[in-house]
Amino acid sequence: MADEKIKMVDVRQELVVNTYADLWHGAKILKGKAARNKEGSTFVFMASLCMFAFAAEAYTNFVGPRLFPVEWLREKKPYEGYSILRKYRLICDNLGILIIESSTSWKLLEELVQFRNTMAHGKQEKVVKQELVPLRAEMTDYLSDRLRPNTHQYCNAAYIGQVQLEVGGFLETIHEALRKLDSDEYLGKFGSFGMGQGSASLVEYQ
Repeated sequence: MADEKIKMVDVRQELVVNTYADLWHGAKILKGKAARNKEGSTFVFMASLCMFAFAAEAYTNFVGPRLFPVEWLREKKPYEGYSILRKYRLICDNLGILIIESSTSWKLLEELVQFRNTMAHGKQEKVVKQELVPLRAEMTDYLSDRLRPNTHQYCNAAYIGQVQLEVGGFLETIHEALRKLDSDEYLGKFGSFGMGQGSASLVEYQ
């Protein structure tokens, strides 16, 4: 019985991960959670906005290698030092997409990138508020109202919803232009998670 062969299954799986899509999807989930639960929502909105910013950055690294396969990936990486906005200008110029810098979508992308930079390179911030108010019995309550960092003004459902709509629409425009190029690689719609495949074969193992 020692020589009896055991039946085994050789399983192989592959997954191509579109990181920008994971980040974009995660940002939407966090936005929804914060909107449904007000307690601590500012920081969940903050996390959502950070993920939208990371998704926008990751999308340049999704598109770039497809448009510039040699330059983007070669050892010296000439585009690695480009800012996020400069990468988008490069991509859009190559795809024939006109960037209207006064448009809502571009201005929101600029704000999103600035928010990302502020959070990623966080420094101590001094917030000052001064105003003339009438004397009232509730002055203690008024003075105890906590000042908030400037970044908190962006951490709400309305603003993040606009980012999702406008910046998402801008990225979709790029994605549709990219899909029109001749390519053997399946791109799917904007936000597609990627492709996975697997196989299983019966083998004998001793």
